[in-house]
Amino acid sequence: MTTVVQSLAHGVHLVGSVPLASQEAVFRALAAEIGDRQRRIPDGETGPRSDWIVWQLPVFTTQQQFEVVPSQGPVGPECKLKYTMAAA
Repeated sequence: MTTVVQSLAHGVHLVGSVPLASQEAVFRALAAEIGDRQRRIPDGETGPRSDWIVWQLPVFTTQQQFEVVPSQGPVGPECKLKYTMAAA
């Protein structure tokens, strides 16, 4: 005879943004809802980072390995890796 044991999930892994006003609001909300099932709480990417992909553009444009190119889609400019020839 085979016995099947079902276990309930006991851990939580959070990834990404939390649509709240501040890091404090994120910490309080997550601690209240799932505090006993998590080891780490992300800050929720609030404020200027709430739209994380737009927030990345200034970061990428400061890197010499990237160049800004016109968008192929409905959003603003994009960054792509610059093509360089390896030294022979």
